[in-house]
Amino acid sequence: MSTTKQKIDQLFNAYKADEEKFLNGNDRAGKRARAQLLDISKLIKERRQEIQEERNKRAAEKKK
Repeated sequence: MSTTKQKIDQLFNAYKADEEKFLNGNDRAGKRARAQLLDISKLIKERRQEIQEERNKRAAEKKK
């Protein structure tokens, strides 16, 4: 498992916990949840790039 994927999983779990707290009236948890979503979106872009690089590597190996 890639470290980027692990980071996404960890942040998403933290987001879910803070989202629940926010829905129960904790406004500070809402601020944390928003920050976590921003961090997740950055990591998703990074993971997409990693996947594309792996696909390109596999395609190049098939051509050999």
